[in-house]
Amino acid sequence: MKFTDFFKFRDDFDRFINLAKKGEDVIVTKSGKPILSLAGISKEEAEDYILAKHYKLERKAKSVESGTKVYTHKEVKKRLGL
Repeated sequence: MKFTDFFKFRDDFDRFINLAKKGEDVIVTKSGKPILSLAGISKEEAEDYILAKHYKLERKAKSVESGTKVYTHKEVKKRLGL
């Protein structure tokens, strides 16, 4: 695991991207506090990662489904914030 300051990350972005692609986790800090993490991901892992991070979307969809009113596609998108 590699820690780096935001400004070093910004100035040498390609280096840190390559580290992540090779499997090294990178933690970026600003004023000594972690602000983001960078890790490589395969195509196979991407979909699961996106779905896991968007649990709010699933929760909103269930709340719309549980109501008795029928919603149009446009209304559902609006209620889901899309």
